[in-house]
Formats: sequence, C-alpha cells, structure tokens
Amino acid sequence: MTRLTIDLPDNLHKALKSLSVVDGQTMRNIAISALERYAVSRVGKEKDINENEADELLKPILLKYVEQIEEGKFEWKSWEEIKKEVE
Repeated sequence: MTRLTIDLPDNLHKALKSLSVVDGQTMRNIAISALERYAVSRVGKEKDINENEADELLKPILLKYVEQIEEGKFEWKSWEEIKKEVE
C-alpha cells in the first residue's frame, strides 16, 4: 500500500473528523472510499485500476507533448489547462 499525505483546510478536517465519529468509520476509510468513487467516475471501472491502465489514460496526452518537444513547439501549460485536455 502506498502512503499519501494531504493538507486539508481546517474546516474540512474538523467536519471529516466529526462525520467519521458519527458514521463509525475511520477518516482513512472515508478518504479511500471518496477517492475510489472519484476514480470510478473518471475511469468508469470499479476499483482495481492498475498502473498500466492509468498509464493508458495519459498516453495520448503525453505522446502529444513528446511530439511537441521533439519539434521544438512545446508551450508550458498550467495545471488547469492540462486538466481540461484530460477531461
């Protein structure tokens, strides 16, 4: 299992902590569940997306960038601009 550290706004952390107590779940399990739902909504597949499948999702965009770099036509983009291409 891989470790992920996330900085949360204080109000979100407090709300998550309270909700975890009310629901009888750990904050970890709530976070994993939320991230799994997000991944399924983006990939359209239940759990267990492997690294190769994740790479395949990014491959067309990365190949385009490699081609632009090789041709000397690459322009830096913000994260927001890259996200729009992926969506």
